[in-house]
Amino acid sequence: MKSSALPLITTDYVFDETITLMRMELGHRAAVEFGEKLLKSSATQLFSVSLDDRKAAWETFKKYKDQRFSFTDCTSFIVMRRMGIRKALATDRHFKVSGFTLVLES
Repeated sequence: MKSSALPLITTDYVFDETITLMRMELGHRAAVEFGEKLLKSSATQLFSVSLDDRKAAWETFKKYKDQRFSFTDCTSFIVMRRMGIRKALATDRHFKVSGFTLVLES
């Protein structure tokens, strides 16, 4: 049987941001358990933001002073474009504003 699930591709910056938020809001144990599951999951691919990605993200961050993009958002935009990814599993409108389709959009 073929799965119709989309692969989850994320970056080390998003992983850092997620684990830190979980640590602060849900506690250390929950953050570690989630992090371990994510790192061991065959459905998830974790990519490191390269120096070139980071430089391009910094230029994006500086350019869009009219938007409230986080620097992590900007790194995601750059990596997604480099990889040809057009759909984002995100809840904020920043990805839509940047030209991506939101997977969970209602």
